[in-house]
Amino acid sequence: MSDMAQGPGWWLASDGKWYPPELHPSVTTPTRNEPAASSLSTLPAKDRKGPPRSFLRRSLTHGSRTTLTAISAVVLLLVTVTTAVALTAGSGPKHSGPIGTVPATSAPGAVASTSPSPRTSSPGGGNPNAGAQGPLMSTAIAQQAFDSTWPPFANAVALNDLTGVSKYADKDVQHAVAGWFGCGCPPWPPAYQQLYLSAPPQTQYPVSFLAEIHETDYDGTPLVLEAVLSKENADAPWLVSYLVSFVGDADNPGYLTATTMDTQAPTTGTDVSGVGMQLAVFFQTVDDTGQPPPNEWPQTGSIAQETQDIINSRDILKENGLTETLTYSVGTHSLAFAIPGGDLMCGEILSYSLITSSGNGLVVQPADQSVFGSELAPGSYSSVTSQGIKDACWTVTTDGVETPVSFFGGVYSRVGTKA
Repeated sequence: MSDMAQGPGWWLASDGKWYPPELHPSVTTPTRNEPAASSLSTLPAKDRKGPPRSFLRRSLTHGSRTTLTAISAVVLLLVTVTTAVALTAGSGPKHSGPIGTVPATSAPGAVASTSPSPRTSSPGGGNPNAGAQGPLMSTAIAQQAFDSTWPPFANAVALNDLTGVSKYADKDVQHAVAGWFGCGCPPWPPAYQQLYLSAPPQTQYPVSFLAEIHETDYDGTPLVLEAVLSKENADAPWLVSYLVSFVGDADNPGYLTATTMDTQAPTTGTDVSGVGMQLAVFFQTVDDTGQPPPNEWPQTGSIAQETQDIINSRDILKENGLTETLTYSVGTHSLAFAIPGGDLMCGEILSYSLITSSGNGLVVQPADQSVFGSELAPGSYSSVTSQGIKDACWTVTTDGVETPVSFFGGVYSRVGTKA
């Protein structure tokens, strides 16, 4: 314990003190006759849908969970120019992430904030469970919710219609969709061939269920989407609250083989929600060091793609004489849903990026907006901040083996401080 960071990996705790890496909550040393807190998977992660990303059109989650009101305040105070996406629907039900911070692996400044508080009341206040009686989830309820929510949401995504998306997705997924398109990533077809549902018993709002959607991509590739749909209170609409997609084939067919409603997620022997923090720590280490940490998830599938995106961005920034300070943090997470042999959970990886010139020069966005994309107006800036969100899903088996599934999202806002 110290009042100052003493080296790489030291992290700032809630008591205002710095602690060494081995004492971080995400690190647990197993004792005899006690299972390890988690066991990283030797199984490959799924291949994420979409092409490799460059700095110019990347889906790295460069952003923190800052509200659009707060963004506007920054604009006014710093006299900045912003083209942040203005999306309007209320947030769906979420659950708080594990308490803790991402370790700073290169500098004390790279410490993320703690997870947001749980959101269990309706956006307008009041009792979210008013009028609720008995079970609130069943196959019929979930199927009806899916049929009224997913097709128009998928159609809006296919048309790149963010206004349409806002009617059927919570604000976080709206931002993730905006970031997905901002990186130049393609949509998916609205039509699907197979649907499986999963949810635990629920008698209080908010309520959620997992929908695993099997379809064929535009190029004929099998595609699987994992979507969590949620309802905040009795009067609220169903909204898509988490979403990932991955390439499905004979070796990666998905996780559900049938609809398993009213089924409690099995005990796994580890904190399923803690995987989100581990992913944030993983990405922070890659950005700070330029390589994945040892003894972590195998560099295959979506993990390998995300890792390479971060490394490529580091290199391109350096080539362009730019310096980036990037901080990852963990956002909210879903319920745990039962799958054969374990649990599936989804959550949010957040980050905030500050880009400046490596020398005393300016950060320039040319007239063709080729450096930072359409989110930032052409001009010369003393700095550029980026915000983003990425949904992630992961599985944990009953014997504690953790495997990332895939990721979805990207940068949804860039703000330039005028020189």
